[in-house]
Amino acid sequence: MSFFGIEITKSKPVTHKVDKARGKLRLTQASLQFVSEYHWRCAVLCSVGGETPITLCILNGSSNASCPLDIEFNEDDDEVVFSVDQQDYDPEMRVNLTGYYTEKCGYGSDQE
Repeated sequence: MSFFGIEITKSKPVTHKVDKARGKLRLTQASLQFVSEYHWRCAVLCSVGGETPITLCILNGSSNASCPLDIEFNEDDDEVVFSVDQQDYDPEMRVNLTGYYTEKCGYGSDQE
């Protein structure tokens, strides 16, 4: 198992390319980098293979600054884009996504 961590903002989405040697990517947490008393909120989005983005979670600076996740991406998901959508008048929010790569086990139906 190896660690995965990235920072995303509205102006800086991150494209993750699958590395089959590392195994599957599992996201476990989305967190705002700072917590605020204001009700600023943002949506954490994910697009797999150029498809329409879906919302993974909504983070709020005053009440919901982090969200546990349990999302695993297949090794066939060649390219995954993580991004943030937020209201334009808010300061740019920084979101940290963390997780890990699952190691391939040395046994299974594909091994002789």
